[in-house]
This record gives sequence, C-alpha cells and structure tokens, in this order.
Amino acid sequence: MKNIIMIRFLSILVFSLVTLSGLAQDTVFSTTVQQDTTDNVKPPTNTIKLFVESSVIIAMTSAEQTMTKPVSGFNAGFGLTYYHRYASMVAYGMELVLKTRKYSMRNDSSKKFPDNTHHQKEFLSLSGFALTIYHRFYFTGKKNKNAHGPLIDIGAYGMWGSFNVYYTRDDNPANSLYKYTSISKYNPKYVYPLDAGGLVRIGWEQISIFANYRLTDLIKPAYRQAPYAFNDLPRLEVGMRLVL
Repeated sequence: MKNIIMIRFLSILVFSLVTLSGLAQDTVFSTTVQQDTTDNVKPPTNTIKLFVESSVIIAMTSAEQTMTKPVSGFNAGFGLTYYHRYASMVAYGMELVLKTRKYSMRNDSSKKFPDNTHHQKEFLSLSGFALTIYHRFYFTGKKNKNAHGPLIDIGAYGMWGSFNVYYTRDDNPANSLYKYTSISKYNPKYVYPLDAGGLVRIGWEQISIFANYRLTDLIKPAYRQAPYAFNDLPRLEVGMRLVL
C-alpha cells in the first residue's frame, strides 16, 4: 500500500515539474527582447599604425622671441604608433617618430642668435628620432573595445637630435655667377643632442591636434652666459596628426 502511494506521489511530482518547465519555456520563447543585454566587451586589442604629422614652433615668452621668430615652421614627422586597449575606455601606447623641428631666426636689430648678422633665410633644423609613451582615454560609453570615438592622449617623449643643421641663404648681386649662396653648418656645439617633454593630443583615431612642451633645455649652459648670453629656444610645438 505504501509503495502504491509513493509511486502515485512521485508520478504527480514528475508531471507537475514537466508542466511547469513547459510553461516556463513558453514564456521565454514568446518574449520579445528589445535590446541586446549581453556584455559586448571584446578581448584586449593591439593596434599598430603609421602616421604623419606637421607642426609649428611657437615662442611664448619675450626671452624666447629674442632667439627666434614668434612662429617657426614647417615641421614634419613620420612614425609608427602602437597602442593596447586593455579596457573599453582606456589604452596605453608607445611610438617611434622620425621628425624635424625648425627654428627660424629673427631678422631685425635685436637679433643675437647665433650672431647678429642678418640673412634673407636662416633657421636651425633639429632632426632625429623621438620615442613617445602615452596613455589614451576614450570619450565614449560603448562597451566595445573596438568602438571609435573622441579621445585624448597624455604622455611624454624623448628626442635624440642626430642630424642638426644651421642654415643660411642670401641672394648674390646681379653680376655674380651664382643666384644665391647657401651655407649649412652641422651639429652646432651650443645645442644639446637630447631633450624631453610632455604631450597632449585631442581628436579621433584617424586625425588629431597635438601640443608638445619641451621640459629640458636645448641651449647648453656654457652658451647662456657671456660672451654669448643666449636664451633657450621656444618650448611649445603645436600641430596636427593624420593616422594612415
């Protein structure tokens, strides 16, 4: 008797569970999902890209303006950038840049760098390799780590000026056999070969504007006192970058 009661009880229990399971499945299958509720975060991404950039050097202080024109350019750079996007809105990266910075000399009575002689065209060109490290922040609420959007980079750079040139050019008199005379003097002794600074970039993945601010001196101490008394060269560089 007890066995029959137990069998009936188990039968009713199994039937109830099967019925409830079917009702539950029917509810799920008949529900319309309005939006994707899954987490769309992808694995960490690694990106390597080429870029080109151009910029100008801006003399911010009166001391800097005794050395160069208020705005010097055209500066150019070409390089390779790598970044690792380890979360939806942040990444870190580094890059190697081949770049040139050009400082145009003043051409008036206050000229003193590197001497007081006036030339029709005169500039100091510092060319070499720059290594940059930066941290990137994305202004987007998307969880997809590959999503593009506005961003800001904050970082630091160090540059080695391996090929520095002081250049002058002057037109010759009409009776000369040559239209003009140009002189290039290489690796001036008054310039440090190494310098470093900070940077900020604002824009998108493909295009951005940037500002570099040099924190170390370019002019050596021996040339910042008599008889030269040079001031330091302008520190601010502003430009635009295009990622290829």
